[in-house]
Amino acid sequence: MTLGLDGVTDHPTIWKGLDDTVRLCKAKGLPVANLCWDIQSAAESIKRGALMIALSVDMVIFRQGLQSLTGRVEKELRTL
Repeated sequence: MTLGLDGVTDHPTIWKGLDDTVRLCKAKGLPVANLCWDIQSAAESIKRGALMIALSVDMVIFRQGLQSLTGRVEKELRTL
């Protein structure tokens, strides 16, 4: 958000930041972790050198689970 890219997760500036972080951490012998929002960004992060990935966040996972459950309930109970 401090870059002015609120909500933008696939921007060259963000990837450059990861690349710079990986380079600096490798020089110090430190692993890099990255927070990713989808499988595609996780794969790209791994390709760029991240060794640990956090995929999504609890509130997004919770919301997606509730949406899935709501959809199933509506579909299956509408016919009753």
